[in-house]
Amino acid sequence: MSDYGLKKFKTFAKANRLRLERSEDGLPIVAARGKKFQGWHLYEGFGDDFVALYITRDTPAKLKHSVRFVKKLGLTLIQEGDLEAVFKVPYNQLWRVAKELKMVKKSPSNQNLSGLAQYREANI
Repeated sequence: MSDYGLKKFKTFAKANRLRLERSEDGLPIVAARGKKFQGWHLYEGFGDDFVALYITRDTPAKLKHSVRFVKKLGLTLIQEGDLEAVFKVPYNQLWRVAKELKMVKKSPSNQNLSGLAQYREANI
């Protein structure tokens, strides 16, 4: 089994200042910040083509509202349960989705920002 998807995910997250963390099982995830998106994260495990957005909420009503919000972003629903849902995020939409869900760190003050934008466009 190839590990290329995992390397691509970590490289993309580091280069674009995403909030890269380790999950409980030791795999890399990109976690959201803030009360509105608490419990939401991006994770890799689907190869080179896309990553997944995992959503968990306290009640079914809150989950239903969150699912509608994410569908407006143009993402495809893979699985929906009572309190959690999983969406498919292609790499060409990953930066936009991460920014919308507050998964991006503050802008660096001493780096070449145009270099980050060029990397983002070249690797999508």
